[in-house]
Amino acid sequence: MTVCIYGPNSYKNYLQGQFAALARHDDLCVIKAENSTIWPVGKPYEHGVYDASHQYIDASSIIIGDRANLRRPRRYAALYIDEDVLFLGDLHHHFGHVLLERLTRAWALMDKKFRNMKCAVLYSRAAEPLPDYYVEFLKALGVRPENIVVVSRPTRFKTVFVPEISKGPCFYSRKYAQTFDAIARSVPDGVKYEKIYMSRSGLDKRRTFGEKMIQAVFKRNGFHVICPETMHIRDQIAMVKNCRVLAGCAGTALHLALFMKPGGRVVQIKRNSKNEDNAREQFLINRSKKLDSVFIWASDEKYPTPHFTNAPQIIHAGHYMREFWTEFRFKYGPKSFDGYSDEYSAYLAAWREYRRTYGVRRKIKRTLIKIMACVIPGRERRGQFRARLNRALKCA
Repeated sequence: MTVCIYGPNSYKNYLQGQFAALARHDDLCVIKAENSTIWPVGKPYEHGVYDASHQYIDASSIIIGDRANLRRPRRYAALYIDEDVLFLGDLHHHFGHVLLERLTRAWALMDKKFRNMKCAVLYSRAAEPLPDYYVEFLKALGVRPENIVVVSRPTRFKTVFVPEISKGPCFYSRKYAQTFDAIARSVPDGVKYEKIYMSRSGLDKRRTFGEKMIQAVFKRNGFHVICPETMHIRDQIAMVKNCRVLAGCAGTALHLALFMKPGGRVVQIKRNSKNEDNAREQFLINRSKKLDSVFIWASDEKYPTPHFTNAPQIIHAGHYMREFWTEFRFKYGPKSFDGYSDEYSAYLAAWREYRRTYGVRRKIKRTLIKIMACVIPGRERRGQFRARLNRALKCA
């Protein structure tokens, strides 16, 4: 597995430091907890599993680090269900987070003894149905929809089986990749393309200015361009599982590399001008799947932004992109960049609109919300409190 970084030395050093901290951890186990209670998201205590003596089972959390200040229940009334369940953790509504964190316990489903067991899931939007793609993933792993139990109140079960997570912020297990291999095998092959470019042009929000010119060069060099958000998840998997090269701007779409076969390559185009981005997460995916990694600095921002933002971002075929194209023998010419000045003008206009909408008043509101949230106990509750106020004050 090779890693190529096209960017300034500061970015190269930053990524090399991030990648060096990653490790592989394959000694995973499933903890058996009899007469244990699953505590749902949104309650005043940390969600997860508490054993018969009301002690928190650390393996049921995805939070890494000190949790000494979190409140723990001592006595509580809980619904009792006389069944064994497999604990799959909490479900995030964002597709990218589901791929990165919320299927990290699903490796246990590859063990036949858990295949027909009911699966307990925590979901902060319990009033809403589970996302279709999540149900599809579990069906692909052998779980019938009627065996998915959404825990919305403290519930005690006869036995709760808690698998350790197969991926964390700085580590991965081979079981993480094997989970997605199993899902990919359940999806029939679709139209096969050796090279695929994941475009952001189909997004309603957070469009990346300048992408259409870079995308056009990739297309002229044999890449099939798709907008994944316009496709059913099974069609996305069917297309990606057989490709050899997956390219696109940094973001959730490239996480679909989890369904690729070993030996391929992922080309990530950086769209923000701060060093911090999601390259570590993407590299961890690539490494777990035995894929080569290419990271290209293409940001041409006038106003630096973080990776995840609602602010306008712009990319350009600058020195580092052309260096990549030259080394990988792409064909391109001066006409490939026609229209960039118009695109940059549109980017600046979008920034003016963004500042009118999310200006100084927004910063003041968000600062006050953060200060107010400090008195709310529990990480999950603080996040929900901030989200509600952000929506109410139109800061989101």
